[in-house]
Amino acid sequence: MAVRMIVALVFPLKLAAGTSRWTSENESEELAADVRSSSKTFSTLQAINRSSRVVDLMLSRNISVEEIIKQTIAHRERENGTLADLHRQKNLLEQDEKIRSEKEAALRRATAKASLASAARKQAKQACEGAKHTVIGKVATKQNAEAALEDAKRHLEDVVQDTLSSDVLAANSDLIHRTAKLKAAEEELAQAESNKTARATALTEAIARSSRLEARRQEAQEAFASASAEVTSVAGTLGEIRKEARPALSRVEKLNQSLEEQTSVVEALRSQSASLHEKLDAAQKKYTELQEVLKEDSGCKHDLQQAEARVRHASTSYNLTIAAYQASPHDPNLLGSAWDSIDELENATYQKYLRQKACAPEGVDIPPRTPPAPCGKDTGGTCRVLWCDASRGAYCDWTYACLCAGATCARDGVCRPRGPPATAPAEAAALGRAAARQAPTAAPEPDSLEVRIWPAILGTVAAAAVGVLGVVVQKRRARGRVVLPPYLG
Repeated sequence: MAVRMIVALVFPLKLAAGTSRWTSENESEELAADVRSSSKTFSTLQAINRSSRVVDLMLSRNISVEEIIKQTIAHRERENGTLADLHRQKNLLEQDEKIRSEKEAALRRATAKASLASAARKQAKQACEGAKHTVIGKVATKQNAEAALEDAKRHLEDVVQDTLSSDVLAANSDLIHRTAKLKAAEEELAQAESNKTARATALTEAIARSSRLEARRQEAQEAFASASAEVTSVAGTLGEIRKEARPALSRVEKLNQSLEEQTSVVEALRSQSASLHEKLDAAQKKYTELQEVLKEDSGCKHDLQQAEARVRHASTSYNLTIAAYQASPHDPNLLGSAWDSIDELENATYQKYLRQKACAPEGVDIPPRTPPAPCGKDTGGTCRVLWCDASRGAYCDWTYACLCAGATCARDGVCRPRGPPATAPAEAAALGRAAARQAPTAAPEPDSLEVRIWPAILGTVAAAAVGVLGVVVQKRRARGRVVLPPYLG
């Protein structure tokens, strides 16, 4: 339907918007346009397919060339002993360099730890020296406190000997104070001695840890030096092998350059091939859609031609039957035939409208048409045992159903007359002229059927008109003339 919309936009159909009718000729023109579009798409599809096949062939060949170059390089490296030694030596050098890097990292870690341990040892040594100085100071303070206490004792003795002196209490208080200071000095000295011992222990541990880490640093230094020497040795050997393998290396290098160029070509062709395959798939999809549209258009054209043929046949039958009925309007058989021809023409016209609505592309407005009013014939009664009740006005058919005949319709279980058809000779002539304007492009003969038939019909009896009905139908069908009743427009 999307493709039909595009065709409708590109192909204007030469019809006025809002009042257009869609006929088999319009469908034929659209089908021709779709055939041209399909042919163009098929040509594009073939061109893309040829290009894709050429690129795919080139890609296959270049992939083969790339594989041959790879095999040649592998063969040279495998057969040439110097190149094999060179590859082994390269691998060995890479391994040794990796080991050296690991040893270097271990050396950095060991050096950092040894540096931290050395700094900690210095701090511990400084703390120990400080503790020693503190102890010396505390010893001097204690000695001073002892000497002051001795002076206080002697002073108290001197004061006590003089019983009349008033300084006894003061001398005794000074003695107590000096004693307390001596005790505090002794406690501080003990604390300083304990701190000195702890600092000495920490210094010993820091010295031991620094020594261990320094030893590990030395081991890491030696391991790194050994790995560096191994790398230097392997690198020297590799240099000698490279000198010996220089001609072979030159050839392999050229082959590698050729391989890189070939790989670039293969990648470009692979990308081009993928792009062409995408275009090919898109073109194939479009061509398939167009084929479906062509199939749909062909079906629409066939259906429209059949619907138009049925309308022409029904119109011819309607014209002749109505003419016969107008010649003898009191004949019930001709009345029933007139209504049958009207029903046939209404149904054929409505079916044609449905096909037009289904087949017309978007943008073509098909004027709406209401479906014809049904005229049911089954009254609902049966006549398997007894005849149809007379009140129904029906007859018994071979299925034992009570059906309405002629110009009657079943309603509420009774056959009711439809009345005379609303058609007059003047109206029929106007319809004949309108149908002549809407008929297919077959050129009418100068001696128009409407001009010839009315004097004959008006001058003959109904029986003669019915007798020549078949002959006239064939002639009107051959000319493709259509006459529509006024209510079918």
